[in-house]
Amino acid sequence: TLCFAASIGRIGLTLATPIKNTTCILGTLVGLILFHEWHTINPWLCVGGSMLIVLSAMFIGATGDKTAPRRHVATGMLFALLASTCYATYLIPMRLAIGPPFNIGYWEFTPWMGVGILITTSLAVVLRADGRRDVFSYPLRFYGLSLLGGAAWTIALICMNASVLKIGLSVAWALAQLNTIPAVFIGSLIFHEVHFATHRRMIYLGLLAATIGTCLLGWAKR
Repeated sequence: TLCFAASIGRIGLTLATPIKNTTCILGTLVGLILFHEWHTINPWLCVGGSMLIVLSAMFIGATGDKTAPRRHVATGMLFALLASTCYATYLIPMRLAIGPPFNIGYWEFTPWMGVGILITTSLAVVLRADGRRDVFSYPLRFYGLSLLGGAAWTIALICMNASVLKIGLSVAWALAQLNTIPAVFIGSLIFHEVHFATHRRMIYLGLLAATIGTCLLGWAKR
C-alpha cells in the first residue's frame, strides 16, 4: 500500500491502478497452484478471466496522464509493480490463516493484520529521513481523510477475506481487481486525470474485457 500510494503520487490514480492490478494473475496462480484450488475451480476459465481483467486494466491504463516527467513515470511504474507483488504475497499468510490449516476466521484475522500494518508503518516513519516530523506537519483535515481511507480499506479487507472463503482465492482476488473501473471514473470525474470523451474507445474496450473476464470467473467455480 505504501508502494501504491507512492505510485499514485508520481503517475496518478488512473495509470497506477491498472499496473498494480497485474497482481490479478499472481493471486490467481497462488490460489490455483499453492492452495490446489484447481480441484474446485476450472483453471483455464480462471486464468482466462484473470488475463482479461488484466487486459481491461491495460486498456484503461492507456488513458492515464502522460505529462509527468519521465523519471516520475519510471519510478511510478516500478512502485506500482512492487505493490502488485506485495499484494499477491500477502495472500499467502491470509489464506493460511482464514482457511485450512488454521481456520481462525476472517473477522479474527483482520484486527491482527491491522497490528502488523501499525508496526510496519511506524517503522517506515522512524526510518525515513525527517519522517517523525513530517507525519505530524499537515492540517488536521488531512488526517481525517487518512482515517476515512483506513476505515474503507478495512471494510474492503473483511469483504475480500469473506469472499476468499466462499468462492476461493483464485476467483475472489481476480474479481477484486475490477476496482480499475471505478478508479478510472474517479480519476476522470473527480481528479480530471483523463478526458473521457477523448479516450472513450479505450475505456469501452476495457469495460468489455472486464465484463467477459468476470463472466469467465463466474463460470470457473465448479
